[in-house]
Amino acid sequence: MIKLFPLHLILLCCCLQSTNAQTVSLDKTQTERLAKMSQFWGHAHFFHPYLAYKNLPFDSAFAAAVPLVLEAKDAAAYAKALETLTNSLGDPATYVEFSSSKTEEGSFSTGERHPIAQFTADSTLIVTLNNYHDLQDWDAATAKCRSIAQMIPRAKAVLFDFRTNQPSGAYAWFLDNAFTSSGLRNLLSDQVLITPGSRSRVYDGFAPENGSTSGGYTSSFAIRDGERIIPRRGTRSMPVVFLVNGNSLLPSVALGLQAAGRGGIVAQEEISDATLAGYVSVDMGDGVKIKLRTGELLAPDGTLGLVPNLSLPQNFSNTEGLQGALDYLRKANFRQNNASNPAQMTAAPAIPVYPGKRYPDLGWRVLGAAKIWAVIHYFFAYKDLMTKEWDKALQEHLPPIILAADSMAYNLAIAEMYARIEDGHGFINSPVLRDYFGQTSPPVILRVIEKQAVITAFANDSIARVAGLEIGDIITHVDGEAVSTRLNRLEKYISAANANWRSATAADRLLRGKDRSTAEIKLKGKDGREKTARLPRDWALWKTGDQLPNERSNTPVFRVLAGNIGYADLERLRQDQVDTMFDNFKNTKAIIFDMRGYPQGTAWTIAPRLSQKDGTPAAFFQRYSPQKPDVASPDGDILSTFTKTSFYQPIPPAGEKWKYKGKTVMLIDERTMSQAEHSGLFYEAANGTEFIGSQTSGSNGDVTSFGIPGRIWLSFSGHDVRHADGRQLQKVGLVPKIEIRPTIAGIRAKKDEVLERAILYINTKK
Repeated sequence: MIKLFPLHLILLCCCLQSTNAQTVSLDKTQTERLAKMSQFWGHAHFFHPYLAYKNLPFDSAFAAAVPLVLEAKDAAAYAKALETLTNSLGDPATYVEFSSSKTEEGSFSTGERHPIAQFTADSTLIVTLNNYHDLQDWDAATAKCRSIAQMIPRAKAVLFDFRTNQPSGAYAWFLDNAFTSSGLRNLLSDQVLITPGSRSRVYDGFAPENGSTSGGYTSSFAIRDGERIIPRRGTRSMPVVFLVNGNSLLPSVALGLQAAGRGGIVAQEEISDATLAGYVSVDMGDGVKIKLRTGELLAPDGTLGLVPNLSLPQNFSNTEGLQGALDYLRKANFRQNNASNPAQMTAAPAIPVYPGKRYPDLGWRVLGAAKIWAVIHYFFAYKDLMTKEWDKALQEHLPPIILAADSMAYNLAIAEMYARIEDGHGFINSPVLRDYFGQTSPPVILRVIEKQAVITAFANDSIARVAGLEIGDIITHVDGEAVSTRLNRLEKYISAANANWRSATAADRLLRGKDRSTAEIKLKGKDGREKTARLPRDWALWKTGDQLPNERSNTPVFRVLAGNIGYADLERLRQDQVDTMFDNFKNTKAIIFDMRGYPQGTAWTIAPRLSQKDGTPAAFFQRYSPQKPDVASPDGDILSTFTKTSFYQPIPPAGEKWKYKGKTVMLIDERTMSQAEHSGLFYEAANGTEFIGSQTSGSNGDVTSFGIPGRIWLSFSGHDVRHADGRQLQKVGLVPKIEIRPTIAGIRAKKDEVLERAILYINTKK
């Protein structure tokens, strides 16, 4: 038994670099081992079939294994620690492989190569295969099996003795190839044999663990059909038994014979269906590997697994085992009752249950990092666009997560790791982070303009007047902290696809603090003088409604501008107002859609009125649909196993409604995000709507979410959404035909410079 040491002793062992500087770090070996174990957790969590329908302590076993891995002094101790994790699955087919000395690969038999066949006195044919390595010379192995096939017609029964002392999983293909290529498997029954199929876990995107999504993501079992083995003409039936132990392989025909009641499987040890249903070998470093089951046998009658017809005592000698199998063969009664092992199916993804602590214990903190790595690795639509390599995220971010001294340090370490995904949908929410970033802002709307935090609107005019604030004031300090310092600190923890969105999000958080507290701010007015203000943080001071207020809240939602140009504020326009809007704009020469904000789902009703052709593709979607663990195959033939689902989204039909044929432009900036950008794709595809303004957030693709220990919830883009012609949208955003940004002088003069530029473009084409 390995003794668990207190956390402070573990950290003490982790290399104190400088006590005076209070700098502690994990050594490279410890970090690499935990990173490997974290990645294995992800492979198993998503693909081990038991975890879809069995209530297993896999997560808690992972948490318990973390200090053991940190404590491990050598590879043997590391392997022992990993066994505590694999054992929690209760699956003999998932296990740790490790030898302190280098194990030589198998060698060919010095005498006659296997399989070897001989008749007993009563014409029972015994085929012995104890050295699976002989199968690697597949030409010779096929020739041996072909000679055995020629002996079959003279046999009254056949016993295949496949017991071996060496692990043989790597030879599974060679065994089936020898039986198939030689025709041996077609001579063991006079009826068509149906082998069991198998099932494995597959995904079509990431179904959210909490809440809903428009992505349509699913998880399920995929069932692969069994084989149909056709008998050779003139074949007669005879009893067939396969004698195996825990290291043995079985050809598929053995299961077909068993399922048909024409043959049986006799086991001298516990056996598994892993080599028949699927497994991968995961390299854990330090000479340690884990065999991970990825599938289960599924019989035609709906039962799971590989169940022998007869189990012999494990303490039987080889001779006793052989005799027991021969006795069973001569009875030739192969009926089997599998009713006690029906297939169990998965339910909807469960909300994960973790300890409720805001500051989880060591192992649970590492589990948080492991889950983030796995979810993003398998399902994040834009992982190929990340600036920093995701495979190195664990090595770089595990140390601060492990060494976090309290809940705040842990939450910030997680936030910094998650910011690495560079996705505007990469939201992170927890009680601790809400306290850190602040829950409430004063009723002031800010934007970063000319690299300054500028007041652009008020949510409550009376509060602003009392405080002496004006539109265009520049905020220089908040609660004694310089704005530049505060923005830099906030941006460190923001997941953003581009700098525009990062800056906008930081500005949104700039004045936040504890609810019912007071913000102490310093400002610089248009006269250049500095002033101070105390503003209450209270959501009750914000105007209520479907949308938060913007700079346009005091103007009509839609109207006709001078020069016969229609204007609609899409942030405030409701779906039930769309038809009325078009009726008002029927005779206008152009429409300006103001999408500097978030819409209310109107693209699906507006775009059809702009498109002259039904069914026009508006956007191209892709999502990851992993079918198996992303683990390199042992022979190196497969390095990646990712699959994608893709489709085009068309503009809905307009029905009998009339179509608008005038010119349209859309106003955009950093607040144009997600559905707002998707609206741009619809209008662009519908009639070539042009964009005027500045780069949008570059974040689109149906959001999904998951939870980790510490009461932390995270979200991300599950779909890679692109222009209909395949052009990249993520990070790039919608690209304006005419780029224009507001100025501080324009804000103070109460001008809408972007709108003015759009009007000029419509009137002059310049």
